[in-house]
Amino acid sequence: MAVPRRSPSNLMELERFCKEEWEKLPKN
Repeated sequence: MAVPRRSPSNLMELERFCKEEWEKLPKN
């Protein structure tokens, strides 16, 4: 997954989004 390094704010939002999505995943 390519992430533009010139936008740290987007990186932070992406990280938060990934964490929220990760919480939705069933824990095996």
